[in-house]
Amino acid sequence: MNKLKLALPLALAAVLFSCDKDDDKPKTIKEKIIGKWGFQSITSSKPITWEVGGEPTTDGFTHLATCVKDDYLVFKADNVLEENEGATKCDPQATQSTNTEWSIDGSNIEISGETFKFISVDGSTLKVSDVVDTEEQGEVTLTLVLKRK
Repeated sequence: MNKLKLALPLALAAVLFSCDKDDDKPKTIKEKIIGKWGFQSITSSKPITWEVGGEPTTDGFTHLATCVKDDYLVFKADNVLEENEGATKCDPQATQSTNTEWSIDGSNIEISGETFKFISVDGSTLKVSDVVDTEEQGEVTLTLVLKRK
C-alpha cells in the first residue's frame, strides 16, 4: 500500500509535466514578433542628415527626441499593432496609443501599407530594414533594431 501511495503521485506528476512535442516545434516569425518592443537603434548605410541643421551621420537614434526613444510597439496576434507614446509624450495632448495593422508577407513585414525587410528576429531582438531615397545620398538602407520589453 505504501508503494501505491508513492507511485500514484509520481505517475500523476509525470503525466502533468511530461514534454509535449508541440513545445519543441520552432516558432514561426509571427510567433516570434508578437509582444512588446522598444527602440534600440536606427542606422543608415550612408551618412545622412537626421535633423535640420545637423551633421550627416549613420546613427539616427542619437538624434531622436527623448520623448520618442521611450515609445514602444505591441504586435498582437490578431495583426493589430499598438504604437504607444511611452512614459513621456512629445505632445501632452496626443493620445497615449494608436492602433494600426501589420502582417507578414514572406520575408517582409507590412505596417500600415509600408513594407520592411526582415533581417533577423529571435526572442529578444527584431531587426528590419527599408531602402529610402534621400536628396543627399540617393538610395540609403535604414536599419531599425527593436528590443523585447
